[in-house]
Amino acid sequence: MPLNDIVRVQAFKPGFGHGRFRLWGTGAPDVWFACDWRRPARDCLFRVRLRSQRIEPAFSAERPEQLKSILAARGLLAT
Repeated sequence: MPLNDIVRVQAFKPGFGHGRFRLWGTGAPDVWFACDWRRPARDCLFRVRLRSQRIEPAFSAERPEQLKSILAARGLLAT
């Protein structure tokens, strides 16, 4: 996704009802989780609000603190 299409990125702690065991796909009509077989072991997930579509992609990262730092430097990380 192009950076100029991103409105904001929300970092959140995964939980039972908040994506921890969603390995791929959606459990809600407005979010889509990219495939990640190691998501249950991750401690941070990201949800992206885009200008061009209503469905928000969500994903996990191997180095979430580094990604948060990069997003914050670009003014994209929601607080």
